[in-house]
Amino acid sequence: MSVVSQKASSQATGHNTANPAERQASILRIHPLWAIGIALAAIVIIVLAIGGYFLGWNWTGFKGNTFWDWMSLLITPVTIAVVSILFSVQQSRQSMAENARMQQEATLEAYFEHITHLLLDGHLLETPPESPVRAVARARTMATLQQVSQEHRATILRFLDESGLTGGDTPVLDLRSANLDGPAAELA
Repeated sequence: MSVVSQKASSQATGHNTANPAERQASILRIHPLWAIGIALAAIVIIVLAIGGYFLGWNWTGFKGNTFWDWMSLLITPVTIAVVSILFSVQQSRQSMAENARMQQEATLEAYFEHITHLLLDGHLLETPPESPVRAVARARTMATLQQVSQEHRATILRFLDESGLTGGDTPVLDLRSANLDGPAAELA
């Protein structure tokens, strides 16, 4: 196994290195219209409470009720709202993770189809070192390695090593300059 594929294999067992603050910020973003709606609702409730308690607006229903009366009335809807929001956030996270996983799988599949075509139809193993077929294979490999997760990088590098493209004294695909710590590390 080549040094490059050993490095990717060892990194594939690592943990997700995504920036936690960035992940939390994306989850907690609130759509501006929701924020405006919540603020307006809070203002209306405050105006009605002040009018009911201090200005004698009996039609508001606030006069004669204690704070604990209102708390017991609001606990159920607030709990339902909070649980609904938490459930929605969890579903959104799962959906985003599934979409990212599917995109990773599609990228990997497209890469394997392309490189297999170059191996079988382009005779990649028999091409001279400066051939366009090798240049295309190397460019496609480098681009794909930057797009996929560490686990998928390890799979690609294992495939390349086992197919004889990266091993030996003069590898068909020289990946020594490949940056295997690229931006796709957060996608794992």
